[in-house]
Amino acid sequence: DIGTIAADGWVRITGRKKELIITAGGKNVAPAAIVQLLINQPHIDMAYIHGDRRKYLTALLVPDAAALAHSARQLHLPGETLPELLAHPQLRETIDREVQEANRQLPRFMQVRYYRILAEPFSVENGELTHTLKLRTEIVEEKYKQLLDSMYDE
Repeated sequence: DIGTIAADGWVRITGRKKELIITAGGKNVAPAAIVQLLINQPHIDMAYIHGDRRKYLTALLVPDAAALAHSARQLHLPGETLPELLAHPQLRETIDREVQEANRQLPRFMQVRYYRILAEPFSVENGELTHTLKLRTEIVEEKYKQLLDSMYDE
């Protein structure tokens, strides 16, 4: 485990060593802290952080379909499914603002520089989650390799 010792002497676990990302610049990043900031946002349900041996971090985001549908209704936008909702620039901008809000709480080397929004959630059925609902990063990296690599070509 990776952690910090707080001023009051308590140990705070921030991630697991095997989940540690080491950037091309040599910075150690525990992605769990970034994921938590992202999924605490109202319209983001799931997140995967990528960037081992890369110059910066990127993310795959799964929106919260119910929250997006609620926002769409408030804005009088049609659609119920994620693909329909994500077709609206206003809703994509909402997610962008939330990513920027999460980034403001992080040091620069831990900020998500680019991200892609997925229209399908990670699931046990498609092999991306374990039966205990932990993300199978090796499967996600393999399945979305081209999408992840494309964010480093920008």
